[in-house]
Amino acid sequence: MVLYRYGPWDGTQAVDPFTEDDLTEKSTLSIANYWRQAGISADAEVVPSQRIRDREYAATFPGFYVRQNPNDPARLNRFHSSRIPLAENRFTGENNPRYANPEFDGLLERYSMTVARPARNQILAQIVNHISDRVIMLGLFYTNEPTLVANRVQNLTARPPNSTQAWNAHEWDVT
Repeated sequence: MVLYRYGPWDGTQAVDPFTEDDLTEKSTLSIANYWRQAGISADAEVVPSQRIRDREYAATFPGFYVRQNPNDPARLNRFHSSRIPLAENRFTGENNPRYANPEFDGLLERYSMTVARPARNQILAQIVNHISDRVIMLGLFYTNEPTLVANRVQNLTARPPNSTQAWNAHEWDVT
């Protein structure tokens, strides 16, 4: 679960879940409550499902929002400034926090073009440092998916990113 910052700060904060996920909604309400306890004016706004799909609304939302994000280096390119959702691209970009930094863009470009694993890992370390140093996003917690499987099931392996637990069910066998 990640917290993103949007728009100019006006002295109050709106915390908004852009998803129909119960966990995100509860996290949003908890964050807003914690900020109020800390003396920060915060309103939690739960967006109706019809509004979630409004790309312009999501791209111009003035405040913070909570979102589940994949923990996958291959998806870092969504933070490139060319992917900022703007009116010119009909708000279709994935760079939801609208973060733009030429140095960061250069790191992302170098990472995507580098083949050698040691050099790629060094660039990835610089990317992670940039993200954490400038707090582009703030990781709150990881969502776990515990799965129980009988020990008789053979050929069961961990699921790859962006798949279900049954991603290779066609290979399973029962002994």
